[in-house]
Amino acid sequence: MLPTPVAAMVRKDLQLFFSDRRAVIMSFVVPIAIASFFGSIFSGPNRSAEPVRIAVVVVDQDGSAIAGGIAAGLEADRNLKVTRATDGEARDRVRRGSTSAAIVIPKGFGDAAGLAFFSGRQKPELEVLFDRRAAWKRR
Repeated sequence: MLPTPVAAMVRKDLQLFFSDRRAVIMSFVVPIAIASFFGSIFSGPNRSAEPVRIAVVVVDQDGSAIAGGIAAGLEADRNLKVTRATDGEARDRVRRGSTSAAIVIPKGFGDAAGLAFFSGRQKPELEVLFDRRAAWKRR
């Protein structure tokens, strides 16, 4: 083939391509957006950066060894910034938005957990407090 007809065909196809706005967007903008999104998610850990710590309040109404172990495990987690407080203080902090969540370990939790583990009785429940309005604002 001669170079002139090939150049004319390429020029015609490029004109058709760039006249279709949707084709241009799908060919250039969307792959860049997808690559940027996945690059931000899987960018890898930065060795010098500390992880963002989520503020959590623990209320231990039980005082048992099991409840203490739960609280100690939460405090050992490097992703959580755990403080201890009373039930009223924890509810107030969550309501004001100064903490993300509060975990209330009710009285008798340790005994009920031991009985549920060995005898199959009903499992005790922890109460988790969080402000739904604050969760929606952060998204």
